[in-house]
Amino acid sequence: MSGGGKSDQHVYLASVVSRRGDSPMVQGYCVKCRAKREIKGAVAVKLKNGKPAMKGKCPVCGTTMMRIGAAK
Repeated sequence: MSGGGKSDQHVYLASVVSRRGDSPMVQGYCVKCRAKREIKGAVAVKLKNGKPAMKGKCPVCGTTMMRIGAAK
């Protein structure tokens, strides 16, 4: 374990709400805005523990958003 502070992961659970073309439109919760928003520029990433996630930015405030779990 690497003790210390938290990273810039400000967003937790989200769900895929629709698809436009072949890019999934992923919705997540922005902790800074305190609202569910679409994740802008969502990219599939893998966390240190091997779990899949989606990472991008909040379209309103620009905070990094994460959706833990695979996009369906």
